[in-house]
Amino acid sequence: MSRWHRLLLAIVAASPPLVARAESVPFVGCPSEGQAGAAPAPPSGPVPRVAGAAARHLAYYRSETLAVLAPRGWHCLALRGPDGASLLVTRDPFEAADWTGQRRYSGPAVQLSVILPPRIRPGEPATRSGHAEFVARYFPLFLDRVRHLASVESLREPLPWGPYPEDRIRRRSASWIAYVTPPGREGLGTSGALAPAGLPIRGWLRFAPDDGLSLLKLHIRLPRRARNVEAAIQRQVLAGLAAERGGRTGGRTTGLRRPAAGAAAAR
Repeated sequence: MSRWHRLLLAIVAASPPLVARAESVPFVGCPSEGQAGAAPAPPSGPVPRVAGAAARHLAYYRSETLAVLAPRGWHCLALRGPDGASLLVTRDPFEAADWTGQRRYSGPAVQLSVILPPRIRPGEPATRSGHAEFVARYFPLFLDRVRHLASVESLREPLPWGPYPEDRIRRRSASWIAYVTPPGREGLGTSGALAPAGLPIRGWLRFAPDDGLSLLKLHIRLPRRARNVEAAIQRQVLAGLAAERGGRTGGRTTGLRRPAAGAAAAR
């Protein structure tokens, strides 16, 4: 079983313990796109149980590599590449051609992304994946761990330093920050597939210095009437990470491995 799949199973297994009125949520399979070809949506799979009224408004969206809770009835699509993977769940349809063409989505959405350090291959031109940029902005204590990658990624431009100026940042640990990107502003929340719009983007970024230097990024932009499910979305991802970490040997702290080469890079 791959480490990707172990993480998925851990996220499911880490659903909240049996409490009053905990309910299973619907499963929604999400297709994946990449330069190496498309992968179909998983037809079925286990789902977590969610406590409280939030369960009636959520579904469990899963691609071949990632899974996340999001409001029911939305649309989903995943990208997977050699330097990461991303699962985007949107209220309105959003095509793969738009995403890979660098068009950003301005509506309500949930995006979960994994960013892996770039592989440096002899004879290939250096590219910037954003990995070292996130470490420099938010986890400078670990910059020495990725300095060789930073020198490759920065190319002729220096790496940025410090958070986006208009974001509100709350540091939860040396390797974990929570953030809010205000409406209509560029920030960490718009560093993926989401464009600035009339609603704030909330989420967090976690760095795994002892697990291949991977980054896990969560963006949530919900209508005000759906804000009550936001905590359930965040809890489920965090519970899955904790369970997967606790059930693994070898001291690793995420369940992520590098996807097959040749697919489109996630952002």
